[in-house]
Amino acid sequence: MSGDHNMNQDYGKRIDKAAEHLGSGALKMIKAILMKHDVAIIEAGQEAIEAAVKAEREACAKVCYDMVFYTGYDCAAAIRARGSA
Repeated sequence: MSGDHNMNQDYGKRIDKAAEHLGSGALKMIKAILMKHDVAIIEAGQEAIEAAVKAEREACAKVCYDMVFYTGYDCAAAIRARGSA
């Protein structure tokens, strides 16, 4: 994480340096664009995680559903075996 922090600091310094040449209005615009971009990335990541969780639940349910004779332990073992295959 510290690498990310350093990269963000360097990125911020470059934006501030560019703003010296462009003016404070441009800096505000750049920061607003970056904030919207960051929010979009976070939202896309959350949607991807939610889709992956849903797909995993469905796959686990299918493992249990496809078993003819099973107990909860058998189903859990089949799910775990699926993950290690």
